[in-house]
Amino acid sequence: KSTRVKFNFSKDALLGTFLTPLDLREEQSDVRVSPNPFSDSFSVMLEIAEPQTAVVVIYSITGQLVYQRDFKVTPGTNTLNLQPQISNGIYLMHVITDQDFVIHKLIKN
Repeated sequence: KSTRVKFNFSKDALLGTFLTPLDLREEQSDVRVSPNPFSDSFSVMLEIAEPQTAVVVIYSITGQLVYQRDFKVTPGTNTLNLQPQISNGIYLMHVITDQDFVIHKLIKN
């Protein structure tokens, strides 16, 4: 039995391979990043249902881990302020909570 899958490709929206694509299009989620692009620091705002640890991980576009930090978060809106010491460029930031795993494209100017 064959399965058909339709892909709509757009510039800077997909990475990975045909079998395991990584979709970089912005989705509606409870995680927001501001400002993006950033110069020295940026904030991650997230909605949390219960106390837990949120992990922010930043990878270079080549997959190298360049930053990781854990945050204790509480129910409601949380603002995480970050000042990663990284070079200018494009990165993939993972925000991991008990409820969510969100990937954002992050640009440092």
